Amino acid sequence: MFASDLIESSWSWSFLPGQLPTEYLPFKELARVYSHKQKNAEAIDYYERAISLMKGDQTWLVDILRCRIVRLRTQYAQSIACIQSVKIPSSGDPAQIPYELGLTYVASGNKQNARAKYEQLKQMKSSLAEDLLRQINDMK
Repeated sequence: MFASDLIESSWSWSFLPGQLPTEYLPFKELARVYSHKQKNAEAIDYYERAISLMKGDQTWLVDILRCRIVRLRTQYAQSIACIQSVKIPSSGDPAQIPYELGLTYVASGNKQNARAKYEQLKQMKSSLAEDLLRQINDMK
């Protein structure tokens, strides 16, 4: 059984048949799972659904998800520029930017730059460092 199977089945218990969640988080998490499975079309669809449910005070997170969509479309240079333009509020996690850049470098096959972002996350003592390292280690 895959993590996505667990996530999807646990969410299906939370909603009536045919009823969709009204919060963005289930869609965002499904998008992340599909992205890890390299099912980009499905991931893009779920990110777009998540964005449509987000509130105005989550602008920075909407921007991050839009940058992820650009990355999933394999437009890596545009994704990097997109991520670099995101303004993280004081309540947000500043490690999100190097993490997103690292993911883009992984997706584009640039192991050296991905590793540099991992080192940056490690110096920040971010929990995102280990996730990025796993993805770097999974690179072909």
